[in-house]
Amino acid sequence: MAKAKPEKQGEYRELLQAWRRRPTSQPGRTVSVEAESDRGRVVFCSAFRRLHQKAQVFSLEGNAAVRTRLTHSLEVAQVGRYLAQLVLQTFGESKRAELGLSGLEGAFQSFVESACLVHDLGNPPFGHFGERAIQHWFEQNKKELFKGWLRPEFVRSAKHQADSLYKDFLSFDGNPQGFRILTRLQWNTDRFGLNLTSTQLAATMKYVCRPDEVDSTRRFFKKPGFFASETEVVDEILPRTGIVSGKRHPLAYLMEAADDIAYCLSDLEDAVEKGLFTESFILDLIKEELRKNKTAPKFLTIAKRAGDRMKAGDEAGAGLLFLRTDAINAIVKDAANAFVRDHDRFLRSEAPPLVEIDPESSIFLDLLKNIAREHIYTSKLVLQNEITGSRVIKGLLDEYKPILCAPLARVSAARSGRLVDHAGGAISSETSLFKQLPGKHLKVYDHHVSQYSGQEQLLWEPFFRMHLIVDFVSGMTDQFALGFYHLLQGNRRHGAA
Repeated sequence: MAKAKPEKQGEYRELLQAWRRRPTSQPGRTVSVEAESDRGRVVFCSAFRRLHQKAQVFSLEGNAAVRTRLTHSLEVAQVGRYLAQLVLQTFGESKRAELGLSGLEGAFQSFVESACLVHDLGNPPFGHFGERAIQHWFEQNKKELFKGWLRPEFVRSAKHQADSLYKDFLSFDGNPQGFRILTRLQWNTDRFGLNLTSTQLAATMKYVCRPDEVDSTRRFFKKPGFFASETEVVDEILPRTGIVSGKRHPLAYLMEAADDIAYCLSDLEDAVEKGLFTESFILDLIKEELRKNKTAPKFLTIAKRAGDRMKAGDEAGAGLLFLRTDAINAIVKDAANAFVRDHDRFLRSEAPPLVEIDPESSIFLDLLKNIAREHIYTSKLVLQNEITGSRVIKGLLDEYKPILCAPLARVSAARSGRLVDHAGGAISSETSLFKQLPGKHLKVYDHHVSQYSGQEQLLWEPFFRMHLIVDFVSGMTDQFALGFYHLLQGNRRHGAA
């Protein structure tokens, strides 16, 4: 195992690694080839394809021009690749050689691009509304779930551990769920999921702690980056790239910046497409706010130029198109310069998010976020989606509550397809509900449970069972979640199992 480096995490010969948890079947390939292999594994996996029917902002949207999580991820990847290219260019040949980047430029770009492609992979149906619905459901049902989990014979330490593990669900988030998908749930041939390189996995980690370690006072501990169920994976991959526990891989900064740059502008474009407000309204509002602020003259010039293009009679949307193009170019250049200028701080994971370093870029992006919060996220249409999403997610978890609350023996009987449990009691809904669960997810559950026996299995199995159900629900597309919820509700109304 590589030695930890508390001061400086190492040059890129160490940071860009081809090591995989399961050794590759094609040894001898370069890091650049392995990075491209990572990208291929991502693009061809089913979880990535499902992003096509997951909302960016507007759920259950029929207008194909409005962004989904898939089209948003492609745009973030493009920004990330451009940013990585500018960073390499700004370093210059001699600095790249000094950092150990010579010959690894392609790998550097590809790792950033793939990290951008998967940054939203773990988002549940209905986006952040879905995240909150899962959190609230587990908060509301904790007492009942713990009744079957915390057996009387458990010692106090086991009960404390269960309480800590339960935070995986109280703090459910798309970031750790995405890491779980990459490392577990895409079970193609074995338990290693997509078996991505250690560098690729580290580059996807925007946050660096488990749910029970969240600390709002620490920069990259404000939200979980991985679940307790994947602690061993994180402990395995980070040392392979020379990353100290609790620190961020420098490429994660570039992925985060690409997302910040892309989504602020795209949400405004989608709101115009949806008719929430006009292009002229949003451009005038941006100019007005920039004039008030007076500290981002570069972006006021860009906004004025975009307004002029709109007034010149170009095709509808031309103003926002030019605003997006010019603003992205300006922010990416600022971000690349900041990454190179303060590079040692990024290597040590001591720098703030990349887009916060340049004052003008930070002010402009915050301004766009504030406009979106005031005029998009609080709109009647989006709030209606929140109500729908919350009802669907909580309803699906309610339907699976019999499985979550049942004792292990009854769950094992239902898992085996039996209609009678060990005590002779009839099994109805549990067996039918188990049959709806994806085979890949069941393999992950079975593998986890098989690692324990006796009292340890009684402690850990309910935890993995909860992840099994959340894996299923959070992996649904918006449309499938709504349809499956209606199906289960219809069966309930008609008395079917």
